[in-house]
Amino acid sequence: MVLELGRQIVLPGMDASQAEQALRNNTLMKLFGNVTGGQMSSPTLFSLGVGPYMTSMILWQAVTLFNSEGIQNLPEEVSGFFQRLITLIIAILQGFQMVYTLRKILAATPIAKIFGTQAAFVLIILMLVGGAMLVAWMADVNANLGIGGLGMMIVPSLATSLPSMLTTGLGIGDRFEYTTVNVVILVIVTLIFVSFTVYLNRAEMRLPLQRPLVENDYAGSYLPIRFLTAGAMPFMFSTSIFMIPTYLITANNQNQPWARFINDYLTYDNLTGIIIYGAVIVFLGYAFAFVNFLPTDVAKNLRNSGDYFYNVAPGDATEQLLIRRLMFMTFFGNCYLVFVAITPLLVGLNVSGYANMSFYFGNLMILITMIDNVIEQVRALANKNNYSLL
Repeated sequence: MVLELGRQIVLPGMDASQAEQALRNNTLMKLFGNVTGGQMSSPTLFSLGVGPYMTSMILWQAVTLFNSEGIQNLPEEVSGFFQRLITLIIAILQGFQMVYTLRKILAATPIAKIFGTQAAFVLIILMLVGGAMLVAWMADVNANLGIGGLGMMIVPSLATSLPSMLTTGLGIGDRFEYTTVNVVILVIVTLIFVSFTVYLNRAEMRLPLQRPLVENDYAGSYLPIRFLTAGAMPFMFSTSIFMIPTYLITANNQNQPWARFINDYLTYDNLTGIIIYGAVIVFLGYAFAFVNFLPTDVAKNLRNSGDYFYNVAPGDATEQLLIRRLMFMTFFGNCYLVFVAITPLLVGLNVSGYANMSFYFGNLMILITMIDNVIEQVRALANKNNYSLL
């Protein structure tokens, strides 16, 4: 409720209609806001959403992959400080990007006339950063005391963006026409997609564990590795990464060979661009799989607890086994992600508007995985008192 209220508070002195018109042309900013609980198509207090906080968490987890032991040895206060510092820096950068896009409109605001354009520029950035840090605090509170954690902060934005994603996609292609045939196809495919995604989101490989220090009926335990090891995280960042090169092209370099290649092929309406987009999905799938699972930490924790896999030595051998199994599951999970991402784009080469389904199903998959995880959490909380003492 507080998050939605903040998304309705327009920044002081800003003309909402003019600002929305200016921000609408920045597809990358709009898309990133949709998948991170922000509203970067409108100048509001919570326009940045949980984007800075989410990005800082991902970066922090990525750092632990390269310096796991050093990070874990940090005091909790120090670790929290660095995570908040990263969040602050990212919020400042994103706030600067948004205000810079609105610089012409900002110059005509009452704040600019009173304090000057430069001072107004800084004040608006501070408001956006303050809103982003407040959202980060609310995400922490929800993670500690609520249900769903960070995901619940994103669900409203994802749900409200689904219709526009289907209708206009990224705003650079054809519109999806709601004819009778198209609507019937959409409903059928959506139902099949939701069913498969829920099933695959819960599917897992179970590696039997030997637990010599546990003497009861539950000694025969297992370590799960999910089929969708990366979850739906690749869809959150794939489009942004794919589109970043187009923002490097200016009037001064547009005739360069690399710029012509980007203009001609780094789009969703040709086969080369679709293949490159699929490659981005695969790369992010493997990256987020390792960030989510952290095989080095899992192997270390197993060794410290005395648990092991049959006929596998603790330590490096266990870590290599986990990496092999993780790569195996991630390969098939990536196949599903790529299928979801590029099939509508391939169909869209011949059928007008169908390419938008790629972004629609991408956002829908993020929404499904988050809601499904919330349901699992609720079930766990409901059953926590049903266990008998061993």
